[in-house]
Formats: sequence, C-alpha cells, structure tokens
Amino acid sequence: MSKVGFLTAQREKLYSGGKPVGGLFTVKPGEAVFIGNFYLDCTYGPTLWRYHSDGKEAFDAQVKEYAKRFPFIELNNVQFRLLKTKEFGNDYELVP
Repeated sequence: MSKVGFLTAQREKLYSGGKPVGGLFTVKPGEAVFIGNFYLDCTYGPTLWRYHSDGKEAFDAQVKEYAKRFPFIELNNVQFRLLKTKEFGNDYELVP
C-alpha cells in the first residue's frame, strides 16, 4: 500500500430520479438481515462489489462466526436478503 486516496460520490451518482442507484434492501422491526459482504477492489480502479456465502450451510457457518465475534447482537434468526443491486453484484437466492 503505497498510494492512499479518497473517493467522493456526489448525490446524483448515488440517488437519481427518486431512487437509489446502488441498490435496495428491507429490514422489518426486530429482524437481523444479511445484505451481503462488500469488498473494494482497486486492481483497475476502485470498484465496490457485494459477495455472499454460497449455499445454506456456508451461510449458517458465517452467521455462527458473526455470533462469536459480536455476542451482543441477537443472531438466532438472521434473514438472508441480499442488497438488490445491478451495480455491485449478481442476483442470488439462498435455497433452504
């Protein structure tokens, strides 16, 4: 890491025509929702990407890891509801 910088996005890049450009997600009262893991790749220029566990078994293992790291958060019934986006990832549904 030899070059460190800052990126600034203007509102019109993130919110256009009354809708968020990057994506949407919903959370109901009392829910814990997994919207994805986010990664900033700078190989060819700054690119934000959303990724996720592949399959229910991998997701359950990830939630157990989070529960160990963050014991103060109730994670007994985490909903897998990825950020709906065309900018930062592909669609994916977790099969029960």
